Amino acid sequence: AESGWINLGGSISNGKIQVYSETMGYYLLVSGDNHLASQELTSIPGSFSLNQNYPNPFNPSTTIKYQLPNAVDVRLEIYNVVGQVVRTLIGEQQSAGRYEYQWDATSNNGQSLSSGIYFYRLQAGEFQEVNKMLLLK
Repeated sequence: AESGWINLGGSISNGKIQVYSETMGYYLLVSGDNHLASQELTSIPGSFSLNQNYPNPFNPSTTIKYQLPNAVDVRLEIYNVVGQVVRTLIGEQQSAGRYEYQWDATSNNGQSLSSGIYFYRLQAGEFQEVNKMLLLK
């Protein structure tokens, strides 16, 4: 007879247990004094991805969304058409999840950039993707 238990894979961090089941999805288990609470984690994606920015074309700002299936060092940078980095948006380790960054079309030194084509690149561990965007003023 089945016991009702499901074999789950997972990890432990800061007293919290993150588990995954193909049938149930991701959950976060937190132990209390005399109880065990669970919370469904719907924001943990199954793969890396970098979405197209929106709006595109844009003025004065645009949103860049990406997702990470696990904790990893992340670098999100904006390049001009000659390949120079004009703005570093993210340069840090991030946990698994879905992220969005609103960019205001300024450079690293705070100057407003001129109209034109720009590229944004996400590097997350071994994953790398580049997309194109258009700033219109």
